[in-house]
Amino acid sequence: MSFSPKNCLIVLGCDSGTIITYQVDFDDKSVKSVKERLHLLGHSHPITAIGVCDEFSVLVSADSSGKVIVWDCTKLIFIRVLRQSCSSAIRSVCISQTTADIAIAIDVEGGSIVEFYTVNGDLINKIDVDKRVLCMTMSNQSEGTAINCLALGLLSGEIRLIETWKLSIIRTIRHPAYTDPVISIDYSPSARKLFASQANLGAKSRSDLVSTQVLAWQYGFYQTKQQNVNFIPLDDSF
Repeated sequence: MSFSPKNCLIVLGCDSGTIITYQVDFDDKSVKSVKERLHLLGHSHPITAIGVCDEFSVLVSADSSGKVIVWDCTKLIFIRVLRQSCSSAIRSVCISQTTADIAIAIDVEGGSIVEFYTVNGDLINKIDVDKRVLCMTMSNQSEGTAINCLALGLLSGEIRLIETWKLSIIRTIRHPAYTDPVISIDYSPSARKLFASQANLGAKSRSDLVSTQVLAWQYGFYQTKQQNVNFIPLDDSF
């Protein structure tokens, strides 16, 4: 599932491969209505990842066969197939808000492959990751003022930072007390904070998710003895 704030659009991916879109109307205080809009047809396998970039009106969908499609998020029409089906599932997709470049994480034995494409479908580069990538996010600083970073949330509980020019590893951040899989990750607008949620994927019910938490990593403490991570516990009242 993903959401387009610009278009007030909820995007849901189904096991059938169909992508269903819902138009959300808001009033001053709450949601006024939610109406089904269009079905996007192009996949024949379960949808595994969806990404939206309002800055370029781009929607990217991926499925368990490895197929990736680019759609127009405003007109809800097909643009191109970014990647054809293969034997490996796509785990995560991420779109740059400054360039519209697209990163996809592919499940392979023993880890993942991260491929980096232009929105026009050209493969820029790819890297092998020795651990399974579960989620990704990109910093979105203005081009020419900074080198943006792709952050990979790993099954091991680590976060690997990759610069987006050559896809080389900057560093891996971890905390010995928090080793559950990273299931969601995002930068603050300034990219000075990185938020990651972790959960015990082996839990059988919601009550078993005793290790569910959000970690907030902040730039600027690397040279100090202080751990550069804050812990935010989640419970049923959150």
